[in-house]
Amino acid sequence: MPLETRTYRRSELYEQVWARPMREVAKDYGVSDVALAKTCRKLAVPVPGVGYWARKRAGRRTHRAALPPLPGGATEEITVNVWRPDEASSALRPETKAIAVALRDPAAAIVVADQLTDPCQLVVETARCFSGKSSSNGKANRQLAMWVSSESRDRALRIFDALIKALDQRGVRVEVADPDGRDSQGNRLPCAIWKAASVSHVRIMDQWVMFKMTENARGGLEFKIVDPNYHPGRSWWKDGKRLRLEHQLNSFIAGLYEKADVIKRANEGYERARREREAESKRLLEAQRRAEAEQRQATKFEGMITRWRLAHDIRAFSQEAHEMLAAAQCSIRRGGWVDELLTWGMAYADRIDPLTPLAEEIAAYQAKQQEKSHSAPPAGEPPVSK
Repeated sequence: MPLETRTYRRSELYEQVWARPMREVAKDYGVSDVALAKTCRKLAVPVPGVGYWARKRAGRRTHRAALPPLPGGATEEITVNVWRPDEASSALRPETKAIAVALRDPAAAIVVADQLTDPCQLVVETARCFSGKSSSNGKANRQLAMWVSSESRDRALRIFDALIKALDQRGVRVEVADPDGRDSQGNRLPCAIWKAASVSHVRIMDQWVMFKMTENARGGLEFKIVDPNYHPGRSWWKDGKRLRLEHQLNSFIAGLYEKADVIKRANEGYERARREREAESKRLLEAQRRAEAEQRQATKFEGMITRWRLAHDIRAFSQEAHEMLAAAQCSIRRGGWVDELLTWGMAYADRIDPLTPLAEEIAAYQAKQQEKSHSAPPAGEPPVSK
């Protein structure tokens, strides 16, 4: 199933991360080591530091941090839903495969200009942000998610300009959130407002894909697809020994399409799971309502049986009292306490007996039938006209 439930228990996770390296434990959970480290922080689980496993393999002395008491507000376990593709759901749609193949064709390679000429509007506004210039129309400049040094800015702007123009030719626009987290057309973007400036967005296959450019410690530029849900697929493109980032733009765009396809499938899985949960909740609610209605009916019926038995016992009691007095050749004095008690008891029995209304209806029906039989003319005689 695309959706799987993962439960992280604090004590178990503590033993696991100190028994094996984080990457190996992460594979067991089907997540990245970065995601597992975040879970450890949420559960206040200490993890081995840098070099711990190297020292341990070398036979050197190591220190294992004790599991601290649970902080206030923290829980002993965390349960999350993780999207896991099966064989059917992991396959990309045919149209996505065709786009990716076409983009990776060397003949369709995107060329990054040596100089920034006729840049697109987003690149212009980003350059203004770097230089501290205000916008010509009085509005705030929009800034692409570009975290690079001043030495790499010109190159980064040229790469972004080529990327945006290539996407624009495919009908895909790059968006940057304003301070309210909205795009240029007023639509709310998926990133939180406090992260609005940290990512750029593209809309592919009705899915928003977030990405950003950063610079590593060696001065190399990198494109990263920001995926908070850690869907499968490639997420990094960076300067390498053989290929610089400029020569990987086609691959990066193909990666954007592939990531959008995976996200779309995941969202479809989430939606199916949500509908299934709603249907199951509705079914359980209906079952609960039927059980409650049956319980109310059972309680009502049991109450009727209880009253019927009490009425039956009262009548039996009255009958036995009359028989005892008859055997003793005694009579009940009218108005005496015995007479009042038995008279009240019989009336009370009639009032609480649930069959009393039925008996009254039967008596009324019989009386009506008897009245009809008396008013009908004898056989062979015509009815009397009035």
